[in-house]
Amino acid sequence: PLTTLLDRAKELGYPTGIAVTCQVNHAPRAAFVAHADSRQSYDSIADQYVDLRIKDKPKVDLILGGGQEYFVRKDRNLVKEFEALGYSYEADFKDLDKIKKLPALGLFSKMGMEPALESKYPLRLADMTKKSLELLSKNNKPFLLMLEASQIDWCGHANDIACAMGEMRDMAAAMALIKNFIDQHPNTIFVATA
Repeated sequence: PLTTLLDRAKELGYPTGIAVTCQVNHAPRAAFVAHADSRQSYDSIADQYVDLRIKDKPKVDLILGGGQEYFVRKDRNLVKEFEALGYSYEADFKDLDKIKKLPALGLFSKMGMEPALESKYPLRLADMTKKSLELLSKNNKPFLLMLEASQIDWCGHANDIACAMGEMRDMAAAMALIKNFIDQHPNTIFVATA
């Protein structure tokens, strides 16, 4: 029952967001939102994106990535629950630009998104970063955004250097957007880790 950085941001009234290239309820991004005794508790972690609230609202205002199969299940349709709470929803990455305001949910694949090398959108993390910064900074309030170039790890596990280079290219493009944002908003704290 530890308070996370995202919890604290939400308690302070900051908009919060997560944008990743794997499923949004996969570790480590889930550790910002949920509390589970196993990283494989995917359905339970997905449920907590709706169920765990601060000030009667879900903790995350913007959720972008993959994971449809965990959010639309036979036993529960979390997308409908998010929509009932006022979230807009997009299920196809080509519709990312249709997301105009918070709160919003974009689940663009059943599991993780297509690898950058195989994708029509090889800079999908960069595109989600741009959209996230646009939406979360709209009101000039502090915000918390957790981004992850998730599939660099997956490519490493597969010992696939071409795959990893495609993912790192996407991450580099996202980092350039973040650097540009920081240049325009110098009171930004940015933490990058591997």
